[in-house]
Order: sequence, then structure tokens, then C-alpha cells
Amino acid sequence: MGYLTLYAFSTENWKRPKAEVDALMDLLVRTVVGELEELNANGVRLHTIGDTASLPEGCRNTLMEAIAATAKNDRITITLALSYSARWELVHMARTIAQEAKAGTLDPEGITDATVAARLS
Repeated sequence: MGYLTLYAFSTENWKRPKAEVDALMDLLVRTVVGELEELNANGVRLHTIGDTASLPEGCRNTLMEAIAATAKNDRITITLALSYSARWELVHMARTIAQEAKAGTLDPEGITDATVAARLS
């Protein structure tokens, strides 16, 4: 299976005027809905990375429905990076590792490159 990641909306985009952000979210929803049939016809699985919890509820729901509708497709995975940045990724990974260490499920002395890689989006 092939993979393609599209950087669609960075965390910095939240600093745009509200009207622009709203228009971008609307465009995302219209595009996902409008392309869903073609994604399925071409065996494309849709996935997301980033802080999708920060997206408007309607947008998030549309994405989750499209992800579920394409989950069994196996030709290529398209990952949309939404509300994403390298800094967000690193903070998210560090918090995950810190929480696991605090809970006692991860020994801080045992943290390796593989430990970090397994917790990245």
C-alpha cells in the first residue's frame, strides 16, 4: 500500500482571521464529502494526524465519517495533516511519554529512538 501525507491546515493557520478559518473548514468539509465516492472507487483510505480535537465539531464529524467509510480501502492511504505542526507533534509525543512514565508503564531509563517513533503520529 502507498502513503501520501497532505499538509492541509497547520497550527499556525488558527491565527488567521476567523472568517478565513471558517472558510477553510467549510472547504475541507465540502471537499471530503464531494470526493468520498471517488476515494472509495479508487481504493483510497483517508486518515488524519494532528490536533483534530481542535477542529469544529461538524468538520471533525465529517472527517470521522469519511475515515470510517474508507477504512477498508487498501490501495493507498492519504493522510491529512490538520491542525498540525512539528512542534505540536513533539509536544504530543513528549506528553504521551511523560504520562506513561508517571503512570509507571514506561521506565524513563528505557526510552529509546523506537519509544519516541512509536508515539509519533
